[in-house]
Parts: sequence; C-alpha cells; structure tokens
Amino acid sequence: MKKCKSHACNYPERWGALLDPVRYYAFFALPLPAMKGHSGAQKRFKVTATGKLKHKATGRRHNFSSKSHRRKRALRKDRIVKKPDFFRLSLLTVHL
Repeated sequence: MKKCKSHACNYPERWGALLDPVRYYAFFALPLPAMKGHSGAQKRFKVTATGKLKHKATGRRHNFSSKSHRRKRALRKDRIVKKPDFFRLSLLTVHL
C-alpha cells in the first residue's frame, strides 16, 4: 500500500479511530455533538443496579382468552434485554 503523507487514510492503525464516533471527533479535533437519547425508549426501559436494561414482557394487550393462566402469570414479570440488542438500546437510553 502506498503511504500518503498528507492524511491518515493509508495508516491501518488509525482506521479504528475513524470507526468509533468519539475517537473520530477527537482525531479531527471537532467538538462532540450533544448526546440525545430516544424519549420513547427512555419511557420503556429501566436500568437495573447491575447496569442491565429491563423491559415489560410483550403480549399483554389483548387475546387473553386464548392464553393460559400460567402464560399470563409469566407475562407479568419484567424481562432483561438480550446482549445483541443491548448496545443498540444503550445508545437510545443515554440518560437513564
């Protein structure tokens, strides 16, 4: 790969800085934008003492006659957000 002296496009060790938003702004000496959460997500999720996100179970709006008592009882409990969704939702719930 041909080296470019004027900017960092050809230096693989700096590519990581361009992918991470915080390091991107620091790299180009730009002020960080305001961190805004999603107001709808902030109403639907709570943070536990260990830092996990919890939410209400889905399926609690209608059609209760077709659900068993055991299933309806289980739907009363809060759920913990799974790992694949945690990072995406933690960006939406910045100020919780």
